[in-house]
Amino acid sequence: MNTVPTLVDRGEDTRKGFTDNLYTALVNAGLSVFRDNDEIERGEYLEWELDKAIKGSQISIIVFSKHYASSKWCLDELVMILDRKDTSRHTVLPVFYDVEPSKDESVDANILVIYGMGGIGKTTIAKIAYNLNFFRFDSSSFVANVKQHSEQFNGIFELQKQVLSNILKGEKGRLCNVHEGSIKISQAICSKRVLVVLDDVDKLDQFDALLGTRVFYPGSKIILTTRKKGLLGAHVAHKVHMIKSLSYDESLELSSLHAFGQDHPMDGFVEQSERLVRRCEGFPLALQVLSSSLSGKSIDVWEATLSKLEEVPHTDIQKVLEISYDTLQDDYDKNLFLHIACFFIGEEKDDTFKILEKCGLHPTVGIDSLIDRCLLTVKNGKLMMHRLLQEMGKEIVRKESPKEPGRRSRLWCHKDSFRVLNEKLVKSTFLSFPSYFLTLCKYAVGYLLFFIFCSSFFVYKGTKTIEGLTLDVSKLQRGREACNVDNAYDGASLRRTFSSFISWERMKVSLTLPNKGDLDVVAFARIKNILLLQLNYVQLTGNYKDFPRKLRWLCWHGFPLKHVPIDISLENLVKLDLRHSKLEQFWQGNECLGFLKTLDLSHSQRLARTFNFSKLPNLEKLILKGCVGLLEVCESIGFLKRLDLLDLQDCTSLKKLPSNIGLLNFLQELNISGCSNLVDLPVELGKMKSLSALRANNLSLKTLPSATGEVKSRRTFFQLWVSKPERSVRNVLVSLPSSLVDLSLQNCNLSDDSFPKSFGNLSSLTKLDLGHNPIHSLPDCIRSLNRLECLNLDHCIRLQSIEGLPNAVTMLFARRYLLAKPNTFGVIWGKWNVMARRLPCG
Repeated sequence: MNTVPTLVDRGEDTRKGFTDNLYTALVNAGLSVFRDNDEIERGEYLEWELDKAIKGSQISIIVFSKHYASSKWCLDELVMILDRKDTSRHTVLPVFYDVEPSKDESVDANILVIYGMGGIGKTTIAKIAYNLNFFRFDSSSFVANVKQHSEQFNGIFELQKQVLSNILKGEKGRLCNVHEGSIKISQAICSKRVLVVLDDVDKLDQFDALLGTRVFYPGSKIILTTRKKGLLGAHVAHKVHMIKSLSYDESLELSSLHAFGQDHPMDGFVEQSERLVRRCEGFPLALQVLSSSLSGKSIDVWEATLSKLEEVPHTDIQKVLEISYDTLQDDYDKNLFLHIACFFIGEEKDDTFKILEKCGLHPTVGIDSLIDRCLLTVKNGKLMMHRLLQEMGKEIVRKESPKEPGRRSRLWCHKDSFRVLNEKLVKSTFLSFPSYFLTLCKYAVGYLLFFIFCSSFFVYKGTKTIEGLTLDVSKLQRGREACNVDNAYDGASLRRTFSSFISWERMKVSLTLPNKGDLDVVAFARIKNILLLQLNYVQLTGNYKDFPRKLRWLCWHGFPLKHVPIDISLENLVKLDLRHSKLEQFWQGNECLGFLKTLDLSHSQRLARTFNFSKLPNLEKLILKGCVGLLEVCESIGFLKRLDLLDLQDCTSLKKLPSNIGLLNFLQELNISGCSNLVDLPVELGKMKSLSALRANNLSLKTLPSATGEVKSRRTFFQLWVSKPERSVRNVLVSLPSSLVDLSLQNCNLSDDSFPKSFGNLSSLTKLDLGHNPIHSLPDCIRSLNRLECLNLDHCIRLQSIEGLPNAVTMLFARRYLLAKPNTFGVIWGKWNVMARRLPCG
């Protein structure tokens, strides 16, 4: 009987080449070869069928390719093969295709650090690597749960004994202490090729104690799994590998295997399975735990479980994730994590950093620590966090006071926030009617009972602990039932209970959610220590003297007033976000807002003029995007010596920029896209030495400054949606700062003649966007931009040639042109190694 081998590979990498040839050679040699894509249809790829196929083979040939580890199917097969190898004489023959198995990124790096958030699969991958390779070394040791064991009495000492016994292959040397253990381990591993896996290491001294030395015998390999990317620092030669979340399809397969025993959801459970997968966001532990717990359960149980998860995370998952939180260095880092989890996910990193710095949380060190421990990531300048980590942080806060939200340090749930604030309103309204106390006193016993009853919910202690609160009335009104589920004070009930001794109607106390989300300012009287406040689309009534005065961040989308009241204290604010407000004037106060770094008045459509900027000496970002009624920007903007971002996008009524813009020596980014009524650009713009990014899409300027400051008129330069120029405008001079790195001129009706030779003086330019312009070929001035790396010519419908691309270009976006001339794409690709979006024209 011929030997029956199993041939396993990553099909899309090798199947049409190497693996086909190997398969043919094996068959020609008289072997009966099992190959997964031949014997089992992918749609019927059930776990038991795969296991049966492997058990029916005597040899498994595994073809490792570059993307092998990215396939869940490949990893499933690998685990089954290794299990089979451990329990029988099954032979495993690894083949490395286009991969060098022993190649290190650093010549001296014998250490691989596998890192990622808890439950992401680090240990599983380390076990696979160990089981595949341990027989290649003189000695090997797999040490599991290092962190957990090290916290026990003599834990490190016992682990040292394990390592030494494994390396010496059963010989048990006597150890007196940890120091001696380190020395003996060093002596054992420096003279032989070893493979050592240390699982879940969280401190450098654990690594030192268990390996004893950082000098290894040539060819030795050390694998660490950890939640800390920077565990070993820069002083130990090593390479790192981050374990990322599963893709959506892989997540659905894993969930289905645990819930239904197949690679896809059962009929009738598709919607619920997809909701579960979206909630887990590719997190293997959550997929396994939740799917297994729902295996065999009815649709009703699935729905109830998914609903509960919206409020409270699963205990087993919470425990695993909380380990990373518990190991944070101090309360500063823990509070930093909780603030970000509750309020700042998706916010700009720079803005959040400055807010939290003013809160005294030392984010310079803290944010790096959170990133290092895989608790936080930064994407496109914004703070991001896995959904389950965010829910873990919120659950930690919720458990501070499960029944009384007012005793928690942070309130992010809009229902809870409204409840706490409205309770303040109820109590304050009640106390504002002293005459009724006289009436109540006539009923002494009844009044006493009434006071005791009311005090249980009117007097709400602990609100001094609240550091942050978010309330978005628009979200409450989109789901009003969420606000009334936990109604702590039912007006009808109280009316029935006390109608015998109180005229309830005369008190006129509103105990239900107002239709417009109105609250009295006095509701904030007892949360004066709050630092972070979001009140989107909330309308307040009353005197603002009770409004919190220690705020570092105030976000109030839909701010309802014509101007910010003078009695609102803004002196400690770092960021003020009043997007979509009804402001006509921003502020009339004389107070100097010395800490304010970011002011966002985007889409405040009634704002006609800005204000005296001299009161904002440290402002760094001024965002007026979409202020369609804005007529002018005050010349006092020249006082903003620290301003680095000015966003005027879509200010369609703005006719000119302030001439003092040239005084903004630190301005790095200017956005005037869509300012369709701009008459001209100030000459001073060309003198700004720090400006690195200019976005000027959709413009129709009449005049532009020259290099000498002389202004020349023109009729149709940068025109949008108008007829073609009646004459050449080659003589038009444009002076733009030579410091520009990023320039965007989309939809400006630029023709070939619109580019002056001086345009080529932008020697620092690396990114240029000329999309939607009627150019026929690359202007000569662009060809001389030697640092240009990214060029966008999307939807340049008249483009006929792109010859003369600068050599530095690595990304070219020319959708229409490349679709019209597909043969050119290959030529461009080979010559310039560029990337292009070949998408359908829209």
